[in-house]
Amino acid sequence: MKRLSSALGLAVALLVISGAAGAADGDAYLKNCYTTAPAGSCVALTPGFQGADLALSPGARHLYTAVWGFGGGFTGLRLFDVGTKGAFTPRAGVEGCYAPGGAGGDCSPLIADGGAYDVDVSADGKSVYLPTGGKLTVLNRDTTSGALTLAQCFGTPPCIPLPGSFVSTAGTLDSANLYVRGVGQLTVFDRDVATGSLTQKSDAGSCFTEEVASGGCTPATPAVGIASSGYETVVSVDGRNVYVSNQAPGGVAVFQRAAGGSLSQELGTAGGCITVGGTSGSAGGQECVAGPQTLAGATALAIDRQGAFVVVTGAGGTTIFRRDRANGRLTMTDCLDELGGAATPADCHEVRGAAGTDVTVSPDGNSIVVSATAVSGLSFLRLNRVTGKLTQLATRGCLTAKAPAAPCVLIPGLLGGSGGVTISPSGLSLFSAMRLPSADGGSIAGFERDVAPACKNKTITVRRRKPIAVPLTCTDANGDQVMLEIAAPPALGSLGVINQAKDRVTYTPSPVSRRRDSFRYRGTARGSAGVAATVTIRVTARALVDRKAPNTRIIGAPSATTSSRIARFRFTSTERGSQFQCKPDWKKGWSSCRSPTTYTQLRPGTHTFLVRAVDKAGNVDRTPAKNVWTIR
Repeated sequence: MKRLSSALGLAVALLVISGAAGAADGDAYLKNCYTTAPAGSCVALTPGFQGADLALSPGARHLYTAVWGFGGGFTGLRLFDVGTKGAFTPRAGVEGCYAPGGAGGDCSPLIADGGAYDVDVSADGKSVYLPTGGKLTVLNRDTTSGALTLAQCFGTPPCIPLPGSFVSTAGTLDSANLYVRGVGQLTVFDRDVATGSLTQKSDAGSCFTEEVASGGCTPATPAVGIASSGYETVVSVDGRNVYVSNQAPGGVAVFQRAAGGSLSQELGTAGGCITVGGTSGSAGGQECVAGPQTLAGATALAIDRQGAFVVVTGAGGTTIFRRDRANGRLTMTDCLDELGGAATPADCHEVRGAAGTDVTVSPDGNSIVVSATAVSGLSFLRLNRVTGKLTQLATRGCLTAKAPAAPCVLIPGLLGGSGGVTISPSGLSLFSAMRLPSADGGSIAGFERDVAPACKNKTITVRRRKPIAVPLTCTDANGDQVMLEIAAPPALGSLGVINQAKDRVTYTPSPVSRRRDSFRYRGTARGSAGVAATVTIRVTARALVDRKAPNTRIIGAPSATTSSRIARFRFTSTERGSQFQCKPDWKKGWSSCRSPTTYTQLRPGTHTFLVRAVDKAGNVDRTPAKNVWTIR
């Protein structure tokens, strides 16, 4: 292949990814990237391209990227092989690209109408779906090599005739159904799990249209909240709901999914859709639940693996909803407006990189990444799963191809703009495809996500009242060196200094208490601190019975004869941690005191001072220390 080559021999340009102080869980560091021209650490990939969207295969060994032609390049798909550490390289030969007509023999042939905004891989890894406007192309995937072969296509000739348009797709986890979004429509397909073949459902709940006078799917059922188009469609993990984005006026539509895959929709104003101002299409009036202005131009959405939140992004910003698992309805918990824009919508707040064309959620559900158009890069958000609120990461809150402003970090050579983003199932790798105005081309980039160390809770049984070595177990998924620290000390016993080489600390139990004790520890790697784990100490040994009284000594006192009316005493005990009681001759009883103790304005004459120690077990010195002195 003469044209499908990397200017640096497909070498992977790696960046130093050492962390900095103040690093956070979820920080992203560039691993390697390919662009239309060499810049920074990015490698030029020919022919020219613009990145539109991307999808990982199950197991994350193969990356499929929808590309648009640039500078004589083809429009279609590129295949990349992904290494165990997330670095990726273009597949050589005709298996590495798929284009109409085979791009003059350099690629495998593909049937497509134009550039795709979405590409998806079935959950079983056997099919790849590419909607290109007038056509939906289905490719069979070799689950070992990742290579693709044309299987089916729907739409205009030479494909299986099917009216309407095709913009985005979403498959179920059992791979039994595929949902296809078009302009003003949503179509349901049954999928043969054995062969991967698709058949459009023909019963009720298989085709929905909004304001499509003709040319849409049939038999059509009226729907609201699906006017215009959306670049992403998602199915909830439990299979109960399908969520669809819409760009005009901007929002999300909610469908209930039956066991066989057919869909139904609640009344829009009851929760069937949420849009800017509550309108849908050009019909006028309130047809949906009214949502914030941050839903304007909504192009994409994502749902977390836990099925608890749906996040929507578009030209107006990013909006997050809590999902009711029982009925799929959405309740807004937060909304983000682009920093420095017009007046922030009510109940929303500003961040840099709020407006985007794609969005993804980390496997643990704690991090959200937006393909952010305003910063020509990516923005990184932390989700508080209790409150549903979003905050931007403090030090690497966005990666940009522009001159950075906090909290953005400049990535030289990263050509940003509209595009797609996805996170690997492990959560350790992040991939983005970006496209800029046609004069600039685009990029496909891979990042390493720094995941904070994870430490294990454990229970230790202490059968003897002697110091015991407690192993501290923390692992770092990125393979970074972990430094251990105590987050909270024990209440009863005591700890020594952590042995970092052997990953353990010495715990000394209380000599008298049999109550359960505990302490907390955590690990830090690359500046990112993990969640503290708890070590519970169960003390089964009998308490040591201490019947030995301490011995008290006076180590500092006035001269035997003095003219000073001030007396200062210092004293000590043979047992550490003892308390003291003092009794000068001018007081009737014993009272608590500390060393040193000072008395003033004393009368002339002979005086006596007694002090006794009381140890932790309550034993009292029966022979108090005594001092006698005379004031002239």
